[in-house]
Amino acid sequence: MSATGTTMIQTAPAVAPAPRGRAGAVALVVLGLLLLIAPGGLLTTAGATGLGLEDNRDESGFVSSPSVEVSTETAAVTVTDLDLDIDAEAAAWIPARYREIRLRATSTDGGAVFVGIALQADVDAWLASVAHDEITSIEGRDVSYRRLDGRSNLGSAEDQTFWVASAAGPATNQILWPVENGRWAVVLAAADGAPGLQADVEVAGRAPNLTGVSVVALVIGLILLALGIGLVVLGATGLTRRVPPPRHDEGELMSDLGQTPTTDPLRKAAIERLEAKRGFSVHLLSFVLVISFLVVIWATSGGGFFWPLYPFFGWGIGLAFHAFGVFSPDHTEDRIAAEMRRASARTTS
Repeated sequence: MSATGTTMIQTAPAVAPAPRGRAGAVALVVLGLLLLIAPGGLLTTAGATGLGLEDNRDESGFVSSPSVEVSTETAAVTVTDLDLDIDAEAAAWIPARYREIRLRATSTDGGAVFVGIALQADVDAWLASVAHDEITSIEGRDVSYRRLDGRSNLGSAEDQTFWVASAAGPATNQILWPVENGRWAVVLAAADGAPGLQADVEVAGRAPNLTGVSVVALVIGLILLALGIGLVVLGATGLTRRVPPPRHDEGELMSDLGQTPTTDPLRKAAIERLEAKRGFSVHLLSFVLVISFLVVIWATSGGGFFWPLYPFFGWGIGLAFHAFGVFSPDHTEDRIAAEMRRASARTTS
């Protein structure tokens, strides 16, 4: 104080600094989720699919579809409207051996079977007056047909000159067809042209050896998935905020309620928090060990389709939710203070 007046100095109340690092923690969670969904998930799926295809690849390099049973009481069965229009520039990038289709038919009634491919117009003209069944859809091993009426006997299919690829005989017959542009039809018939046919049919395409690429894609995918899970957990941990010491007004409110910052409820909450974190650590360790064990079983049992992918994704989703529940952000101080005021109002009323 001076002779000329009184000078009063007021100290502004301390303002808690804005929480730091939360933007980075959110970025880690987002990045982790992106790794799980995009490169990690896609590479893992691609690698597993490639290994599954390689398991079905025979010595000639063909990957076959599941066989279907074809049968008819008429002279022939056809698959029509195979309309191909391959761009010349795109075809130039595909080696000729990988543009080859194999069609295999195995007689199941003891008779000789004929299989052939020709232009749709030639097949339509040949079968115009002959009764035959046309395949309309194939769902799994279920085949649907459309019956076209006509005379019962077909005559010898082998005598026709329009086939671009054909084979006939008992047991198994196959044709190799270099794919060409055009509108094509496939014909199955008894070799002697008589009505009635039963045969198992499969289609195969030639594919390159994908083992090396698939293994690399699978390993990188699994690493990215693990990294994604780690980033999500790390980001969720970063979002966790410690409750700072109560502000002056909160301390007075707690005193009014007969509590102090170091009372048992806080200690109990801290212990529960630590127990939850330890439970998640055990869960994460179990996940890593069990999935690793399943991968070892898959690798030592001949490989094939990468079936550990299913428990990895299923369990991984549960693990992610567990991490969110354990490491999700604490309540803000404003919400805590508001809840304490409501509790105080209920106590004093």
